[in-house]
Amino acid sequence: VGVYCSLSQLLEYGFYHADPHPGNLLRTYDGKLAYLDFGMMGEFRQELRDGFIEACLHLVNRDFNALAKDFVTLGLLPATAQKDAVTQALTGVFENAVNRGVRNISFGDLSGNLGRTMYAFKFQIPSYFSLVIRR
Repeated sequence: VGVYCSLSQLLEYGFYHADPHPGNLLRTYDGKLAYLDFGMMGEFRQELRDGFIEACLHLVNRDFNALAKDFVTLGLLPATAQKDAVTQALTGVFENAVNRGVRNISFGDLSGNLGRTMYAFKFQIPSYFSLVIRR
């Protein structure tokens, strides 16, 4: 329920609660999720929502060339990045994880490999994204 609510806030409505810990969440009597304490909120503009959705679709469809371009559009990669090299690196990171099968994916390995790729190609975390990943 929490993941659904968070993605709905972010992608459908364009805002999000940036501090969703157990003290800020409440289950209502009718089984719904209620958010409390709106001191940390963020806004996700329409073009960012569209870009994020496209990036997710490209990742699911293993279109790593388009994913590299999405990262530039979203401001995660500089426009001067060598997109062919980034595509090759992303292919290695994600194909390695997926080829193991969903049950055998090591999220530690995946995040480590992705982190090394991000460092090698000088990925940036734009200010608009800092509260999103804090969640």
